[in-house]
Amino acid sequence: MDCPPTWFASPWGPCSTTCGAGVRGREVVCYHGDHTSTSCDPDNMPVIKISCMNTPCPRENDEVDENCMDNSAANCELVLRVNLCGHWYYKRACCHSCSRIPTTTSPPPTVAASSRLQRRRKTKTRMRSRLSFHGDDFRSP
Repeated sequence: MDCPPTWFASPWGPCSTTCGAGVRGREVVCYHGDHTSTSCDPDNMPVIKISCMNTPCPRENDEVDENCMDNSAANCELVLRVNLCGHWYYKRACCHSCSRIPTTTSPPPTVAASSRLQRRRKTKTRMRSRLSFHGDDFRSP
């Protein structure tokens, strides 16, 4: 006896936001026996997305409690290393670590990295123009 096509749903995924309103999703697939199918009744299809609400998001100007504890999932050592304490989320999640460092106005390390990349591009362009000057163009077509 042949079984009718049936909808199967995976468990719900995590909320799309760490605070405030978000969306949770899951995979829903129609199976007929051991194979996927398009024969399931679309009116009986399980819900794919639902709304979720985490804790309210802190406002940017909220004060940080001096006795706060760092969130162990936030990787505060990396947050300090790449200078993310100015971002409201990391200021909250790594409140203890971020409260111990002075506020700086230096640009984040990614700015220095992007200027190195720009210098490399200029050097490549100059080398290509020298090769073209001698009548040979070695650039890829």
